Amino acid sequence: MKKSLIALAALAATASFAQSSVTISGYFGGSFDSTSVSGATTARTGNTSETRVSDQASRIVFGVVEDLGGGLKAIGQYDMRFNLDATPRLQSETTTNPTVNPSAGGNTHVGLSSASMGTVRLGRQDVYWVDSPSLLPAGLYIGANVSPVYHSLAAANLSRTPNLLWWTSPRMNGFEATVAYSTNPLRDSNTVEVENDMGTTATKRKGSGTMLRLNYANGPLSATLSTLDFKSDYIGGTSTGPGAGGAGIAARPDQKGTNLVATYDIGGGLKVAAGWNTGEQITVATGSKTKADAYGVSASYDMGAWNFAGHYAKRGNEKLNGVEQAQTGKNITSLAATYNLSKRTAVGLMYTVLKSDANTATNLFYQSNNAFGGQLTPANGEDQKITSIALRHSF
Repeated sequence: MKKSLIALAALAATASFAQSSVTISGYFGGSFDSTSVSGATTARTGNTSETRVSDQASRIVFGVVEDLGGGLKAIGQYDMRFNLDATPRLQSETTTNPTVNPSAGGNTHVGLSSASMGTVRLGRQDVYWVDSPSLLPAGLYIGANVSPVYHSLAAANLSRTPNLLWWTSPRMNGFEATVAYSTNPLRDSNTVEVENDMGTTATKRKGSGTMLRLNYANGPLSATLSTLDFKSDYIGGTSTGPGAGGAGIAARPDQKGTNLVATYDIGGGLKVAAGWNTGEQITVATGSKTKADAYGVSASYDMGAWNFAGHYAKRGNEKLNGVEQAQTGKNITSLAATYNLSKRTAVGLMYTVLKSDANTATNLFYQSNNAFGGQLTPANGEDQKITSIALRHSF
């Protein structure tokens, strides 16, 4: 009887997916890190260094495609993110460690794709901040991410943008365009509740956001120009409803940014990249504007199974309502050596130092929670350093 039920279940599953193709991909990535902080303008007490095991944004991605005929396809993706070294807490729990890491925490969407008309999707996606002037291999060195410096003011969550509708054109003569709209783009990527337009008696504003991206790829050159204009739902004051998160919404500034990045394959295993970025944050309650420009450069060299890469990014002083604020710049430097054991498995060594000027404080990328245990509040003028031995297996 059990064998018959199993056979029927297998037959039903085969029938259900007869017209669709399902792919499973992703990677497991982890590192052993030695971390430290130093140089703060106000001396720290307690430990200033530690060793950690860190996840490198491991993921399992399920992709589904159904051919609808006439060049039209239905598509879907489920991007499951997880931490190798910690059991994620539930959204309902109040403890702060480990951090929330829902199973659908990655780029997840449903859409339609046409070879002649492009692709339209609904869901959540990394936009804007992922275009950066860094050539370090992916899935190994997340602590080296340049975004806290290069995308410091217009950051698009430094993670997925929720509530997103976006269209990507077919590539023609090397050009591809993306137009994206979000009904509320600045919610935390791990937040279950993603809209707060209704249900409170406080003053409220409907958030929305747009992202425009133009990419050119032809031969050794790839260049991307993108713009960002994000406004969150805003509640004037705090909300008293459970889970409404009113205080967080009220505190989240609007963001505007422009980003230009180019990568060039010189040949012989050598690639270079450069980028320029300008970002702005606007405090909703007062209209106060903070603006800063940044640039970054990177190089990568393949020598057999080895890859050697490095990047440097620097952000200048902030301007508050047009007035330059002294000693508010920051920079990040990273060097990495990676050995590819196979096409799918790599090991590597990385060193990163993030420096903040005397009147500003900066954390490493969001994975600093892993690097520093979640309790570190960055201090003005502080250097943060990580040395990592990393391992990644892709599938």
